[in-house]
Amino acid sequence: MTEGTMYPQKKIYTLMDRCPMGTAKLAEALAKSIPNMEPLVRNRSSHFAKKGPDGKPVKDYADLAQCHKAASRALAEHGLVVVQTLTNNTDGDIVLCTQLLHSSGEFIDSNLPIKASTADPQRLAAAITYARRAAYCALVGLAADDDDDGTTAEELAKEQAASGEKRIVDMAIKSLNDAADPERRKAILDRVAEHVKSGTVRKSAYEDLASMADDANKSAAARKKQPVPA
Repeated sequence: MTEGTMYPQKKIYTLMDRCPMGTAKLAEALAKSIPNMEPLVRNRSSHFAKKGPDGKPVKDYADLAQCHKAASRALAEHGLVVVQTLTNNTDGDIVLCTQLLHSSGEFIDSNLPIKASTADPQRLAAAITYARRAAYCALVGLAADDDDDGTTAEELAKEQAASGEKRIVDMAIKSLNDAADPERRKAILDRVAEHVKSGTVRKSAYEDLASMADDANKSAAARKKQPVPA
């Protein structure tokens, strides 16, 4: 790199980029709202909740309804409201748009892409609800979850990845069992190989499927060699 040459830098959008009117009135209203918010009651247990003395999972997070209950009245008293809408980005992801609006016209917002498959409506709805709660709490200053230093999020990601791989492998096994010829089995393995490249399926799982397809091909070839009964 020659002297004076600079690498192109990605634009980092600051609050003022998105709020041309400023945020002085909004910030004052939010500062007055926070002390008047109701105590946030954690009323749900996550999959990773620790067990209490009674052996039952402890309540380690507050659901979206509890977050609204804790904050919405105090926000409204000072001219604040949170609005959440859904749109799409150019990559085809669903994007959650969350805005904290003030009666003066000032606002702050956030846009959060949701990486969830539209082919599974239940998982998609759960991902949207999770994102809404996280974005809502971030904008109004609530802490709805126990602080786990990222452990829960990491374990949840691993669980979702394992579940996705299992669905793909189960479908591949069924398709291999139903396949009538080696060409069809190869096409199935080729599709699984694409998932290996994207990281959705482990190479070891693909190798197990390839071994299964090879056994099926050998069995089919052996049946063809058997003499036809007179």
